[in-house]
Amino acid sequence: MHPGIWEKVFDALFWLQLVWIFSGFLLVAYFALKVFPADKEATNSRSDSGASGAQRPELITLGNYRFEVASDTSMPRTKVIELYPNRSDRDAGLR
Repeated sequence: MHPGIWEKVFDALFWLQLVWIFSGFLLVAYFALKVFPADKEATNSRSDSGASGAQRPELITLGNYRFEVASDTSMPRTKVIELYPNRSDRDAGLR
């Protein structure tokens, strides 16, 4: 192949890589400005939710999953089934 073609291919790949990196910086800037709230907005939303009487749900982590648990006292308490460990579980060291 002609050496000029390889130069054009390498130049195109170089500029494609630069555009890819620049678009990544633009995406991070977009997330910082639009998606995630600023400190002032976060404090306003916290004070607004406290004023209305509604509490923010508590965030808990179980395994690799996150769950929001609302502490709403108006709903009746759900039934909880407690499983007691078997003898084989105690022998295996599971509790």
